[in-house]
Amino acid sequence: MSFTAKLISAFLSPFIFGAILGGAHFMIQPQSNSAVMFGVALVFSFPVYLILGIPTSFLIDRILANSNRYFNRFLLYAGVGVVAGSVLMFVFPDVMYSTHNGVLFSALLGAIASTIFLHVQFFLEIFSRKRSGTITSSK
Repeated sequence: MSFTAKLISAFLSPFIFGAILGGAHFMIQPQSNSAVMFGVALVFSFPVYLILGIPTSFLIDRILANSNRYFNRFLLYAGVGVVAGSVLMFVFPDVMYSTHNGVLFSALLGAIASTIFLHVQFFLEIFSRKRSGTITSSK
């Protein structure tokens, strides 16, 4: 996938991630403002998608150059997200508490964020193929 497509994915993914976190936060605490959580998630995740997401995506593409299987790609993205989420929790300890549950929660958030990035890339790839006319319908 091209750098432009990965850059577009890195710009779209934080909005989806923020919407998911905002909705989840509202479901857990209905009296809270989900727009604030959306904004916080957007501010913190946007640079991570740009700085970590794009280079890591190219690395995963290089590792899986001969394999175009969804399951392999999904597992690798989720695994990298778990590692990145756990590491980022220790880099920014004021954002997440460094407890056992904090590590698990940040690892889960990392996996969710990275799989969102993966799926946005898939949708962009399908959309670009559809526009160029390379997708054929099966009967």
